[in-house]
Amino acid sequence: MLALDSTLGCIEVSESEVVDLYRSAPSTRSSEQRTETMEAYICAIRKNTLVKVYLALVVNDRSIYVYSSPGKGKKEQEYPAEVEKSLSYARAMGFSPERVDLSYSPAMREVVVRNTKILRLPGTRGTGLKHGMPGAPVLPILQQSVTAAPEPAMAVPAPAATPVPVSSGEPAVQERQGGERLAALTQLQHEHQALTAERDALARQLQQLATQHHETVKELTAARKTVQEMAGDRDTLRSQHREADDLLAAKESVIAELQKHAADLALEREALTAQNAELARINDAMLENLAQARQDIAALCAQRDADLAESQAAMQQHRETATQLEGARQEVESSAREAAVARQRVGTLEEAVQSQEQELATLRQQLAGENSERDAALQRAAAQPVNAGVDAEVERLRRELEQVIAERDTALAQLAAAGEAQPRVAEETADGGDAASTGCRPGEETFPSRVLPGLQDPGRETLPAFAESALPPFSQLQAPPQMGHPWDSSSDEAEDAPPDESGAGVALGDQDAPFLPLGDLQDGFFSAGADDAPVRFLLESGLDAIDCPAADVLELHQSINNAYLSPEGTGGQESCQGYICCLRRGDEKTVFAAIYGTTNHRTRVYLPESQPRDDESYARTVRGAVSFAEEVGLMMERVPLEATGPKRQERLKRCPALRLA
Repeated sequence: MLALDSTLGCIEVSESEVVDLYRSAPSTRSSEQRTETMEAYICAIRKNTLVKVYLALVVNDRSIYVYSSPGKGKKEQEYPAEVEKSLSYARAMGFSPERVDLSYSPAMREVVVRNTKILRLPGTRGTGLKHGMPGAPVLPILQQSVTAAPEPAMAVPAPAATPVPVSSGEPAVQERQGGERLAALTQLQHEHQALTAERDALARQLQQLATQHHETVKELTAARKTVQEMAGDRDTLRSQHREADDLLAAKESVIAELQKHAADLALEREALTAQNAELARINDAMLENLAQARQDIAALCAQRDADLAESQAAMQQHRETATQLEGARQEVESSAREAAVARQRVGTLEEAVQSQEQELATLRQQLAGENSERDAALQRAAAQPVNAGVDAEVERLRRELEQVIAERDTALAQLAAAGEAQPRVAEETADGGDAASTGCRPGEETFPSRVLPGLQDPGRETLPAFAESALPPFSQLQAPPQMGHPWDSSSDEAEDAPPDESGAGVALGDQDAPFLPLGDLQDGFFSAGADDAPVRFLLESGLDAIDCPAADVLELHQSINNAYLSPEGTGGQESCQGYICCLRRGDEKTVFAAIYGTTNHRTRVYLPESQPRDDESYARTVRGAVSFAEEVGLMMERVPLEATGPKRQERLKRCPALRLA
């Protein structure tokens, strides 16, 4: 007999102590007062050597009622009977418990125990279900229908004939008693057969009733499930009905808003109709203006064609001028070389003049000594009487004096001839002007004239010296107009950029000369340098400027002209300027080349394949960067930088490729 244990709630147990576990599906029970949902659990827990069986009922997921048999448990061989008894109670209450598979690993068994409402692991909190006596379900009384086994029909043994001593007076009485006994025995046998038949009929009837009972229980369970499903469907229909009501109200509100919006649209349509009529009138006027504009465009196209013809002629003239300018530059270079040779000759002649001056000074001293000796001798001769020996001595001194005078005249003639060979060079060097007038490059030393006074021919006219400063500036040369229709470029691009104070961006005739795009050079990378090992410069797409402190800049070169380039090798060309920057980073020197687009103001930075490691490779890398710039049509010149000072900072700030730290 199972009894309610009000002291138990959730059963604390480890996963290894659970021997057997059954669980039923939730069952709904309705009464006049309330509706309850109940679940049945049956578990067998091992306690040392005994096994305790529990029947637990969970009501509405709020209360738990635990039933168990008295005592500490049963032996392991006897507990299956207790499990069957608990299953009988559960089935009698309308549950259908199913066995839970526990043939898992310890971790999975622990998960099963944790998910069971009536069990909890040691050290964990329970499900919070209430337990106790109030409202506990009453277990049904099990009716055991024990059908007695049919007793075997006992055959009454026939009485054995025993020898009876026959007396002569009692034979009739013995025969009568034996007949009565036989009749009674026959009657008992008939009654026994009748009872046996009645017992068999009752047993069959009992079996039929048990079968009907099981069928009735199954039908009741099915009916309960149907009721639960119908209750769920009813709740679903109610929620759907409420949702439909809410949706209907929302639709009605939306319909009202749409009607209001339709009225607004009708008013807006009327306004748009009036506006459309006005636009149609404006469109007609614009069509007339368009026809007039087409005529103007035709006239402008004719004018453009004429301008293009003129621009081609101007381009041809520009090319001829460039050719003449190149010839003039070659003449300037040859003149510069001749001037260098003349300066060397002047130096040689000056050294010869100095040596001759020293010899002349020596001769003058000797002549002065001879004159003093001659005067002394003349004085002695005037004081002494004249004789033949004195006359001979005087004659000898006169010859020596004449010889000295002849040697002096010869030296002076040689000096005069040397002075006449360099009058033009002496006049150019005597001016002390800038180096450009003598054909010298900036930074070269000029030699002043050292012609002795009195030896230069005053009547000789010097030829005018040819220098680069005598050429007209590039800006005064006639530049061809830009090709293309003026409508193809925006007004911002059509405006000329202001010239840079540092000299960068100077172009022939204010027109950038077109050059090849950078992407056409050597399959995607750029190489330059006239040495045996060329220096290759590659585009560094991750850099948009050269970051450096102002004190780390060693050299800075900039282009004196602009060139039309495609820095990334794709897309259209744009006017670009070139810069070369050399930096000192610790003990190493690094070289950067940069192309700056004057239209989109973007800087593309190019790095050599390997930075220089010593002074020789540094010089070769710088020459390679200059050659790289000249390959794309940029003429580079070095920017003079002071060691420190505001001018250095100002010149570095003018370079758009640098981003000073």
